[in-house]
Amino acid sequence: LRIKAARDSHNMNELEKLGNEIEETRGNLDSGSYAALMLEVSNALSSTNLNNDQQYVLAQKYASLVLSKQLPIPADLEAKLVLHLQEDIEYTKAQLTPEQWAEKRRN
Repeated sequence: LRIKAARDSHNMNELEKLGNEIEETRGNLDSGSYAALMLEVSNALSSTNLNNDQQYVLAQKYASLVLSKQLPIPADLEAKLVLHLQEDIEYTKAQLTPEQWAEKRRN
């Protein structure tokens, strides 16, 4: 409900706050619920016009946090989270130079 309200009000700061809150309290959630909530935050960030390119970086951040933990989550959730990682937003939006992008890929 809070994620929907933040999305509907185009409040990127609130979406970021919610994503961070979910991450901090994930120990209280089962893996599937955690993944579903982070997917909802990522979807809200990537599908709402917030007039800030940082929104796409945040969407990838929250999807990546889930996937990097290698949790047992339903395949459909995993596939949807992976879709958020298909584009390098920082490079596409010219936030990284080609050299910085290459260095980031090495790490």
